[in-house]
Amino acid sequence: HATFLLDTGANTCIITPSLANRLGINPRDANAGLAQVVGGGVFVVGSVNLDYMVVGPNRKYDLAVTVISSGSNNDGLLGMNFLRELRYHIDFNSNTIKWGD
Repeated sequence: HATFLLDTGANTCIITPSLANRLGINPRDANAGLAQVVGGGVFVVGSVNLDYMVVGPNRKYDLAVTVISSGSNNDGLLGMNFLRELRYHIDFNSNTIKWGD
């Protein structure tokens, strides 16, 4: 179980180093690269592919995620590589995602 923040501005999903550790991902197994964030900052990050990721009733296979500290109290960001092609809306009263029509 992990807590993600929905981020439609993120091209890929992001997981924290802590979640990567819980999933048994060794940082040495990640492909190193650079990521630029809003505001222009550039960070060295690791990229790995998860076998699959499940959010609500949705499952995506062979999903690329970036390992980087998100600076918040969640386990990562739910990006567009997961959300693309899914139907959802945000329930602002309950701060949840409602899947489907």
